[in-house]
Amino acid sequence: MIQQDLVTWVQANASISAVIGTRFYPGILPQNATLEAIVYSSSSQIPAVTMQEVGGYNEAVFTLSSMAESYGEAKQLAKIVRAQLHGYQGTMGSTTIHAAFQISEDDGYDPETLCFRVDQEYGFHFAES
Repeated sequence: MIQQDLVTWVQANASISAVIGTRFYPGILPQNATLEAIVYSSSSQIPAVTMQEVGGYNEAVFTLSSMAESYGEAKQLAKIVRAQLHGYQGTMGSTTIHAAFQISEDDGYDPETLCFRVDQEYGFHFAES
């Protein structure tokens, strides 16, 4: 499953994990979480559909939100994520990524968590085993 494979890949990626450790959270930032961290969510998944089956080549879009106490730290973490993920091709667990690419980026401040965030959308073209 691409979600779990993405989590495992991010946590094993030396450049990203050097900054966030294992602080890669689904959906929301936990209360009183240590920063810097990344929050991820899936905004769409489109399975390949043919007249005979569902499966094979798939597309998914994930939002990765780099969260930090300062704007500069959030931007730097987002830059690291982009350097590691944009243009990625290869395996993530049981998922073969044909192409990963950045779609968009938005900056902001989250008054609920009192931290800065950089939201990046990434598109994935992949085949699951």
